[in-house]
Amino acid sequence: MWRVVGALWLLAVGSAWGAEGDELYRDMLVHYEAGEYREAEALALASLKIQRKNLQPGDPALGVALSNAAMMFRAQGKFNDALPLLREAVDLAGGAVDPDPERLATYLDNLGGVLQDRGDSSEALSSYEAALALRQAHLLPDHRDIAGSLNNVAVMMEHFERDAEARDFYTR
Repeated sequence: MWRVVGALWLLAVGSAWGAEGDELYRDMLVHYEAGEYREAEALALASLKIQRKNLQPGDPALGVALSNAAMMFRAQGKFNDALPLLREAVDLAGGAVDPDPERLATYLDNLGGVLQDRGDSSEALSSYEAALALRQAHLLPDHRDIAGSLNNVAVMMEHFERDAEARDFYTR
């Protein structure tokens, strides 16, 4: 899946990164899919550095680079390194002139996952609920991303032993 997402992303914004940024991004995807997270992390950070230099402040492509680098940290259990990058991506997407609610919801889901992995369950639930609210406001009710957000909230409800609420989210 990362390869398809990556290819589509390169088509959409690759020229803003330049050839070097495109190559780093492609290599990062290859290493990530191979489970070579250290290598993928190094490439994601190099790509992020190039994008910070080449992109205008507030450019949505920067949020993607931040999220990618954070996911490389998460894959290695480096949650404290992932959190500031995801928080920056959320801030960037939330403060955009022309906000993309689905992108913001994705970053909130990613943030929730890192918080959940780190054991910050209350914060994770808040992040998942914010992602769900955005998706419910901007997507059709049967969209698969809403289902994913409902599941994330349900899992957290189970964690807090709020089983009746969890069942409600699972059955929506």
